[in-house]
Amino acid sequence: MSGGTRSPLQRPPEERRAALSHHLLEVLEPVLASGMPYADLSVARILALGGISRKAFYAYFADKGDLLQAMAAHVIEEIHAAGSAWWALADDADADAVREALRPAVLAYLRHRTVMRAVAEASAYDARVRTTYATLMDGAIDELAAHLARQQAAGRARPTSDPRRTATWLIWMLERGLYQAVSASPPVDAEPWLETLAEIAWRTLYEGHR
Repeated sequence: MSGGTRSPLQRPPEERRAALSHHLLEVLEPVLASGMPYADLSVARILALGGISRKAFYAYFADKGDLLQAMAAHVIEEIHAAGSAWWALADDADADAVREALRPAVLAYLRHRTVMRAVAEASAYDARVRTTYATLMDGAIDELAAHLARQQAAGRARPTSDPRRTATWLIWMLERGLYQAVSASPPVDAEPWLETLAEIAWRTLYEGHR
């Protein structure tokens, strides 16, 4: 093979696992969106939908819970990257800018609503998924707490708020609110949720200090 390009089979196992889980994420999201709970999907059905063999599946995943963890890792990475718009909020940002900084993460969550619903539900009984879910939440809390501390030091956020506790409340409130939104059928309009979230964030953190 010229140009140094590797075939998929020449990739390390972890890269092949990531590529396969990403493929199955794209295949399964429309099925989950149709109303099929992930818990009710059999491995045989997943294989048929994904067009892969049982041998290939079990070469990279212990079971469908392991697959959900791998798919969640893709989604979590996307949501975490989208959340950086909030952590990087400009010092002179107003209420409208706060809303737009929150938009990427909200839309990323809603875009992957079915997988995030499955992850939230599976985290109650699957320790692997619970660990992956905790990673998302803890990372978001850390980032928001650091952002709030920086804004307080600059005099641009409420100085009496404890950064860690405030971030913990806001992130879990955001997660639970979005979970309720993604559990709705038909899918919700993101704008009212985004407007309400932005107002809460603005009044809690920044109002009167910008």
